Amino acid sequence: MLPLDEIDAMDLQNKTILEVGTGNGGTTLEILEYIQNEPTTRLITTDLNAVDLNPFISQFPDMKERLSFIQTDATELLSIKPNSVDILIVDYTLCAINSISGKFLDALNKFKEVLKPNGLLLLEEEFPIDSPKGKEHPLWKMQWQILKRMVILAGKLPNNEIPLGDLKKSLKILNFNIENEITGITTLAFEEAYPHFQNRITHLKRFLPNFWSIWALSLSKINFRMRLKRAQLLHIPYYSLCCRNLGPK
Repeated sequence: MLPLDEIDAMDLQNKTILEVGTGNGGTTLEILEYIQNEPTTRLITTDLNAVDLNPFISQFPDMKERLSFIQTDATELLSIKPNSVDILIVDYTLCAINSISGKFLDALNKFKEVLKPNGLLLLEEEFPIDSPKGKEHPLWKMQWQILKRMVILAGKLPNNEIPLGDLKKSLKILNFNIENEITGITTLAFEEAYPHFQNRITHLKRFLPNFWSIWALSLSKINFRMRLKRAQLLHIPYYSLCCRNLGPK
């Protein structure tokens, strides 16, 4: 869960919140629920792919005039003016940006540019699977190993998670003050974790080049399902950071 309680003490009147990476809209809904009773708070959400705002507006009709979407790359943030954002939220998106290794640095520089001085940057990501967390949570590691291999076989670039230490160093170089750091575990039951995994596999299967890659995928999927069914729980290690923009580097 994103540390939205970090903004509890803030006066949200006339504040602009920017979400980078709308995705399936889970975090967008969380933010909307949090700010729906703040009549002057504005939310801008962005993604590389087109997003229909109507499902969000149907749930939060009072946000119709204060919710907007921009289709743009996180390293460009087109139409977002410098020093215009009070709170910038990035939830499990930096790893996708960093599918081209090191690109997260370009994104952080852009976040710095659009944030107001003293603005907040809220980040949440999973740990890299080759970190010590991978040994502690082998099922989680196995899931990502399967998915990353399938992404590569499909001719795409897999998510590239960022070590927490590297991210913190980069933020400090950009003159962000890390005000709060949380590491934790999200636990999903088999009934929730496996369908989510299955949906990703179904999506990737369309892009696999031949029968043998599909066959290998099926074997890996069966093996993972058996192990997850036996364990009943999938533990997902994550970290979140609340950072304040202290101004120019």
